[in-house]
Amino acid sequence: MKLGVVRLYENDKLLEIFSNFYKVNQLEIILERLDQIESSLSSEKTLLNIDEVSILTGISKSTLYKLTSAREIPHYKKAKHLLFDKKEILEWIKASRVKTIDEIDNDSSAWF
Repeated sequence: MKLGVVRLYENDKLLEIFSNFYKVNQLEIILERLDQIESSLSSEKTLLNIDEVSILTGISKSTLYKLTSAREIPHYKKAKHLLFDKKEILEWIKASRVKTIDEIDNDSSAWF
């Protein structure tokens, strides 16, 4: 019976070690992603690749490919590379602004 208790204790310790390793690994992934985002935002680059636009906008690469294919997002093609002007992307995002309820009310009151 004591052997079973020892094995349970050892299993609990192994589970704790694995859990801590997983947490550290996840933290490293998050920190790496944060570094990518900071470098993308702070860089003075005007032309961005699809990875940088994905980080900047939070839009997945597959969605960005679909948007470029449908010509719904401003982009450039050089050879087989997709390039995006950072200023144009930010303007494209701002063009999709949704009005607040107050703005809608103000617009509707102007009609009457």
